Amino acid sequence: MCNSNYHVSSLEFYRHLVRSEIDNAADFEAARTTASLLPDVHIASSCMQKALRRSDRVYAHGAAEMLRQCDERRLWRRLVVCAFEEFGLVDLGLTARVVAVASSKNFRLTLGDARASSFASRHAGDARTNRSTP
Repeated sequence: MCNSNYHVSSLEFYRHLVRSEIDNAADFEAARTTASLLPDVHIASSCMQKALRRSDRVYAHGAAEMLRQCDERRLWRRLVVCAFEEFGLVDLGLTARVVAVASSKNFRLTLGDARASSFASRHAGDARTNRSTP
């Protein structure tokens, strides 16, 4: 990752946006049920990407929660991949926020990992994807 002053300050800007956007909304009750239905991290990872592509917030959040509990590093890698593959240029702000959150473990710790992953999966579930039609 580039550590130039411009890129670092840019990531800080998006981290500030994330902080201001996170609310205290209750997590989806269905997310716990969804997470319990997924047998392993590979299926959960695939489920999360497909749910984000289809704007299914409940399944995306449930799969993200399961990944967070099983393998947190995998969750953040997969969310970054999803951000670029699914949203990319359609929603640069969302892509930048996901990268900003995923790139800093310290930032996620100050927010709380559960809140950070919840934010990423909920907001990504609302975004239009590259494959969406108008």
